[in-house]
Amino acid sequence: MLPEKAKLEKQLQDFLTARGKDRLDATGQSFASPRQTMRAFISALRGSGPDAAAQAAECLDLSAIPKEVRGIETPIVMDALVQVLDRVSYIILQEIPDDPKMPQPYIHFEHPLGNISIGPTMRGTEREWLFTRESVASARTLMRRWRARRFVGRSRPI
Repeated sequence: MLPEKAKLEKQLQDFLTARGKDRLDATGQSFASPRQTMRAFISALRGSGPDAAAQAAECLDLSAIPKEVRGIETPIVMDALVQVLDRVSYIILQEIPDDPKMPQPYIHFEHPLGNISIGPTMRGTEREWLFTRESVASARTLMRRWRARRFVGRSRPI
């Protein structure tokens, strides 16, 4: 049995209010919380359109990579990040926090060689959740460490 329409509309309005929005994002890509960023990253990776790589790159804090080499480095970092994510665990979106106001980064994977985390950052006037600079910096090192391990997931959320 479905809930009443009025109840669903109120829940939607509460959801939008909590995120500081007045409507749903038509593109489906949002960086409002760690869960939304992970969802956007995975969706972009599964996409095959001409904008798929650019959409996945939008999920990363690339500010530590010089602009002159971002075009070369970004695909390498994205591939390394996916390789690590696919080897460490299944991605269960419901287990990733969806609170846009949480005070600390969400750590998806922690290792002495580096963490894979999604943290808040300012992009223009917007507070967005992106894979952190540290995640971007450690992605290749973690991939080399985990390369021999078999795939657990295939960048498909459960």
